[in-house]
Amino acid sequence: IVSAGNVSPGSLASSVGYLLNTVAEGTSNGFGAWSFGSTGNQRSIMAFERAQGTAASPSALSALDVIGEINWNGYTDSRQAAAQIVGYAATGWGATGSDSPGLLRFLTTPDGSGTPVDRFTINAGVEAVFNSPGTSTFNFRVAGSGATNALFVKGSSGNVGIGTETPTSRLTSAGSLALP
Repeated sequence: IVSAGNVSPGSLASSVGYLLNTVAEGTSNGFGAWSFGSTGNQRSIMAFERAQGTAASPSALSALDVIGEINWNGYTDSRQAAAQIVGYAATGWGATGSDSPGLLRFLTTPDGSGTPVDRFTINAGVEAVFNSPGTSTFNFRVAGSGATNALFVKGSSGNVGIGTETPTSRLTSAGSLALP
């Protein structure tokens, strides 16, 4: 650490399990990483690395072990989670070699709740999932130029709307459809 400002290993850091905590009052606070060089592969990296076992004897992760997470927390009358991105070891994690499939979940906390909900998951297979099981009441919307609801999927029913946010059947169009 070249310059850490007000680094505090004190009570606030300890209460939430952080090994390093910075506190700033009346100004912005953050962490920065700079990389300088003339080749295109030089970059700043934030890496979350994890193994089971110990530092002296690491071992392979198991499916759904959390590797790392980024949390956005705010304060009401206590510390509250607003959003998270969590990275996991996915099913099929190999004990040796480079077989290391991942799973990435994006969570946000709904209004009136204190618990983040999975809104979008990118899994180790060939799919990205909106509205993971248990969160199916959330809608999915794609906007286009001049079209607020170019494509709309009603989470509670699975109905799809084209040009409408109120699809009443499996496929509802607010305009004509051209079918081959």
